[in-house]
Amino acid sequence: MPNFRTEIMAWIDAGNIEQENAVTALRLVGVLPDASKWRAFLATLCLWLGTSSSAAALIFFEAYNWQDMPHISKLIHIEAAIVLSLAMFVREQAGSRIATAALFMAIAATGALLALVGQIYQTGADTYELFSAWAAIALFWVVIGRSAVLWIVWLVIANLGLFFFVGTVFASVPGGTNSPEVVAVFVFNALALIAFQYVASRNRSNTDTRWPVRAVSVASAATATLMLAVGMLGFGGRGDLESLLAYAIWLALLLVFYRRVVIDVFILAVGILCTIVWVLTLLWKLLQPNLSFGLFLLAALIILGVAAAAGKWLKLVAIEQPR
Repeated sequence: MPNFRTEIMAWIDAGNIEQENAVTALRLVGVLPDASKWRAFLATLCLWLGTSSSAAALIFFEAYNWQDMPHISKLIHIEAAIVLSLAMFVREQAGSRIATAALFMAIAATGALLALVGQIYQTGADTYELFSAWAAIALFWVVIGRSAVLWIVWLVIANLGLFFFVGTVFASVPGGTNSPEVVAVFVFNALALIAFQYVASRNRSNTDTRWPVRAVSVASAATATLMLAVGMLGFGGRGDLESLLAYAIWLALLLVFYRRVVIDVFILAVGILCTIVWVLTLLWKLLQPNLSFGLFLLAALIILGVAAAAGKWLKLVAIEQPR
């Protein structure tokens, strides 16, 4: 059944649905969860809390008993966790919640194993080599896992690997921002957003394909804003207009695409937040030599004005968004 949340709320506000029947109407169209949905939510929550806690416990157990355990025992614990996780995945259907959680545990244990090998044998490897090897090994499991959750986890690992790699290898290369690692992760997350959006557009029948795109859009916005701060404000390098231009192009494409091609209010709200950050960055850059209480008050009024206008605009766009 399509989601008639906006229409139902409008009918309730207009008095077309009596207040005593409002809860029943909202539950019938799927706005309010019933008992089965609550059970499914709690089961998923407990599954992921248990998996994450188990992965953390495995790492902390090794760290706490580092002096008392022989090296072979440390390796066996981690490898046993990987084998058991993969065995659980084989038992379940690929793409199911339990299979996804099992592969998540295997990926986390693999990272712990790589770090453990580096500590035991003192390989002298750089940080980026750890994350690059971790991402390369995990990629195979992510592909067979067929889960957006695993792809998000892999993107986090790949981002760290790319950041440390570029920062280590190309830190001495002259550039506009003198922070090539920030530019690299910005480009990487922008390409990831394009890839996730392409996959989502080919699976329109699946209602769960929007949240991964929105998660990656937040990552893309965060790295774009970081690039803007590094480039314009000179955090870690000199300020320049290259970051401002790249940020403006990225922001314009984001707002136009998710307003004209694929309407998504959440991502538009992310874009509006980035617009506010952009405006504040420009004000800070231009007015920094003459800061005063009046300028801070002006900045606050600008934020309030942009936020109010954006809220009204997003409310109108939400009516057009397909349910």
